[in-house]
Amino acid sequence: MSQTPIDKVLQDYIDYLALELPDRVFTRIWKPRDAFNNNDLAPGHFTMVYKAYRSAQDPDFIEIDLLLVGRIYCGIDADGLAVEQAELEMEHDIRDFCSGTNGAALRIDSAACSHQLETPHGWVVLDCKSGPHSVRTSSLWEDENLFPGISELTVNGEVIDDPA
Repeated sequence: MSQTPIDKVLQDYIDYLALELPDRVFTRIWKPRDAFNNNDLAPGHFTMVYKAYRSAQDPDFIEIDLLLVGRIYCGIDADGLAVEQAELEMEHDIRDFCSGTNGAALRIDSAACSHQLETPHGWVVLDCKSGPHSVRTSSLWEDENLFPGISELTVNGEVIDDPA
């Protein structure tokens, strides 16, 4: 099955996030929390979920709405503050990604967290927008209008090939 342009953009984000934040886990496959053991969630596990798209001002471009849901297990002895701090660190990691070249089209519109209610488990939901993206382009990296003048992919200052 071939990927649609939106599917390719979402997968590109997962690939780039995994490269830039190798201590975290990134996927597009949603699973309920009880499908994981606590050790699976300890590093911080993010799932990207597509919500919708809307047309941009130019009919050849769209904006993509998505959720990035992060879950973490902080250890049996963790208190609510430790969980909240872990959630804030997860959110900060994604904000840092958004300010770099590979995440430049991704914006966090709002964030919600567990409010310490599920200690020692925590979660953060980042409501995001991405774009504009060409409806004719099948890759985040190939979209010349998205990153004008950028001719190479960098991760932590090191030039790499397109991970796709």
